[in-house]
Amino acid sequence: MIYRHGPGIDHAPFGVLVYTNSEIIDPVELVRAGRLLHSVRKKLVIAIVKEDGSDVKYLVFNWWKP
Repeated sequence: MIYRHGPGIDHAPFGVLVYTNSEIIDPVELVRAGRLLHSVRKKLVIAIVKEDGSDVKYLVFNWWKP
């Protein structure tokens, strides 16, 4: 969970999954996390870290109804 101010002070608006750039992302894990976070009104963030730790890319998923 990612908090703006800290646990016990506010609710976390984001949940995060962290992967290295060489890892294969399991689609079932992605769907499971997405469904859980959506049910508690949080956005899903995927952090992809370079193997040497020199860079991090972030993907933020927003849920919407068509």
